[in-house]
Amino acid sequence: MNLDSIYVPMFASVGLIWLTSLIGILATVVPIERLNKLISHLVSFAVGALLGGAFLHLIPQAFAHEDVGPDTPIYIVLGIMLFFVLERFLNLHHEHHVDQKVDRVRPIVTMNVIGGGMHNLVDGMLIAAAYGVSLESGGITTLAILLHQIPQEMGDFGILLHGGLSPRKALLYNFLSGGGAVIGALISIAIGNLASEYSPILLALTAGAFVYIAASDLIPELHRAPGRKSALVQLILMASGVGVMMLPSLIAGGH
Repeated sequence: MNLDSIYVPMFASVGLIWLTSLIGILATVVPIERLNKLISHLVSFAVGALLGGAFLHLIPQAFAHEDVGPDTPIYIVLGIMLFFVLERFLNLHHEHHVDQKVDRVRPIVTMNVIGGGMHNLVDGMLIAAAYGVSLESGGITTLAILLHQIPQEMGDFGILLHGGLSPRKALLYNFLSGGGAVIGALISIAIGNLASEYSPILLALTAGAFVYIAASDLIPELHRAPGRKSALVQLILMASGVGVMMLPSLIAGGH
């Protein structure tokens, strides 16, 4: 199918995915005391959503791709290492400004915006490529991405709040990160069939980023909360995050 004939439904789908980044808009009207209590729950949910997104969606998609190569696992590890280097750089920058008594948000904000932007970019590329096959393929791909995007964006918003942003700034940063879907669609249109060759690499790199953020930055934060009750709540919310990310696969399997 010629891409010229499906621009409208394609960009409508991409725009819908982008709008999910505004899911945190309700938090902008929640009293700050209640919001502070909610943040720790959102972080627990985000751990499950990030790990679920990596292991249930991104990695399987990377290996299922027809152009997958033997280097795909290396790109997953490379994604983890790249975000380690990024965090080290951001921490040094952060410490420099702290020494100067300048207030700065935590490095995890930048890492999450970059990781989320990469994820949205890949989603945009996948949607555009699917519409290039058929309208039906594009619609199914959009639905699958939408189902896992909503919980992912909820988790991302919680991470940005946890990183020190105000609800309004977190909403703005998440929205800017969501714009990666439009960029991904434009890249897919520009490079055509070449997009399929690079998709497994981008999927693997993004999966590595998600694993690093969840395991290195968020899980240690959860251990700061004392008591068995808080640990049980965290585990339930983590499992909920994973469970919600399983829904697209379960729905697809039911059909």
